[in-house]
Amino acid sequence: PAAERQSAMAEEITKLPINPQEVIIQALDHVNILFRVDGGPLERIKLKPEEVHAIKGNKKIAIDFSDGGAVNLIHNGKDRGVPGKLGQQLKVVFPGYSKTPM
Repeated sequence: PAAERQSAMAEEITKLPINPQEVIIQALDHVNILFRVDGGPLERIKLKPEEVHAIKGNKKIAIDFSDGGAVNLIHNGKDRGVPGKLGQQLKVVFPGYSKTPM
């Protein structure tokens, strides 16, 4: 069932028009991050304070933060600021910049 959902989600994303996305994550504190680009495989990174990580995609970027208050986000050159509160797990999806506490 999980593999079927993943496949259906990837298929849905391939139907989206190309809309280049770039998200730059600036860590303000230690943070664990899970992200998926264009419906691809789930990737995991850990950032320390002052580390920076860029994620690029053609259609959609979904990011889960262990602490939404420990990062600053820049999306397609626009500073979006700190997306959540300190200690709050948060899911962020681009484009659209939807934020959902977890």
